Amino acid sequence: MSFLSINPPSAIGRSLCVSGCALMACLSVQAGEKSKVAQYTSAADIRASVAKTVNGVAAYTIKTDASTPVIVARRDGPGEVEVHLKQNDLVVAQSGKVTVLIGERVEGNREVAPNEWLGGKIIGGKSYVLAPGDVLWIPFGLGHLMTVPPGGSFSYLVVKSEAKQ
Repeated sequence: MSFLSINPPSAIGRSLCVSGCALMACLSVQAGEKSKVAQYTSAADIRASVAKTVNGVAAYTIKTDASTPVIVARRDGPGEVEVHLKQNDLVVAQSGKVTVLIGERVEGNREVAPNEWLGGKIIGGKSYVLAPGDVLWIPFGLGHLMTVPPGGSFSYLVVKSEAKQ
């Protein structure tokens, strides 16, 4: 697991656009000959898509190739423990703050889709506090739980990649 902090953005719109453009450039290189059409999503469309949360979270999948989903999300309430058995998560903080608890041992979770588990409790683990510009890599198989401070909100990008097992 690695953790990296970069200069915080001055505004979420510019940050989403810059981060999104950098991610899209990276994805287009990975896609190679399979993808010949660039996909563009404006910062305004992204902000609008996550403006209203339901049960504390809103998410929007940016158009990319099917093998590398990029999700824009906003949390203003508690989440559940997540464990992905076939995908890694690369989290890029955009605005607000969140504490992410990561651990190998999870008890009491349930399988909600093939290789995707939710709920339960992380036993032990390590916490990271993310702020705008921070990046957190979460390898497949590790439980992770995001906790937003009371009254707070956290916006972020998640790039999902296939786990190399």
